[in-house]
Amino acid sequence: MARTGPLVAVLTTLALTPLQAAPAAAAADVAPVDLGGAHWIWYPEGSPAQDAPVATRYLRRTFTVPAGPYTEAQLVVTGDDTVDVWVNGTYLAGSPRVADSWRKASFVDVAAALRPGGNTLAVAVRNTGGPAGVLGRLHVVASGGTVDLVTDGSWRAANSVPENWSDPAYGDTAWPAARDLGAYGVAPWN
Repeated sequence: MARTGPLVAVLTTLALTPLQAAPAAAAADVAPVDLGGAHWIWYPEGSPAQDAPVATRYLRRTFTVPAGPYTEAQLVVTGDDTVDVWVNGTYLAGSPRVADSWRKASFVDVAAALRPGGNTLAVAVRNTGGPAGVLGRLHVVASGGTVDLVTDGSWRAANSVPENWSDPAYGDTAWPAARDLGAYGVAPWN
């Protein structure tokens, strides 16, 4: 099903291909950020790099951005097995629901969802069996400064959520810290 709205594309090495009917030509205007410095993370349960429950887990991170205009505002993210992304409660993108979709990271233009000051990035990751994790990097450039945010142990994680969980006003302080499974390039994802 095609979604209209923010730019979404898929990264394969450094080539961009369209995802969910997004215009590929616009994606070529901005080089995607790399995933260097990002870590695979998951809800703190068992040994997710080896085997995790067939389930959806939820991760959130708050961050601050300066006032725009934004010359770059992109998120590169992947989830083993699928990932859905919200910024400030607005749904922006979802990975294809196909086997091994995590092998191609989604490139998401987040500029329209950002606001000066506090922002919330929320992801839902669905594991369909075996290892589970999410990996991503947010990069925002504005006249007032640059923000780089990677997935790491500073994110909050949950195994169940209420309907408003992606809303910035939702309080996640009772959520545990995400489990850091290792830096980009670690097995089993390599």
